[in-house]
Amino acid sequence: MTTARQLEQPITNLYDADFLAWIEDQAQALRTRKANSLDWDNILEELESMGRSEKKRPQKPSTRIAHALDKMAMAAPKTEQELGDHHKKPTT
Repeated sequence: MTTARQLEQPITNLYDADFLAWIEDQAQALRTRKANSLDWDNILEELESMGRSEKKRPQKPSTRIAHALDKMAMAAPKTEQELGDHHKKPTT
């Protein structure tokens, strides 16, 4: 539902002034298929931003831990020969 405050402001000003009201206004315009009421530039900007955020979003902690353990396992020496003498306790 559009409020009196929203009607007083152009769509792009509403985007800057009251983001939540802008979202509600845009959602209503989409629901009612009023393409001429959509703020296309800012909708596109928000969609692109969401896409970038999704790409940068960190993986689940369990996934990061599993990857780290895999890397450590692959990097660790497998045999006594690969370990060399540095792992042996010095004899006195």
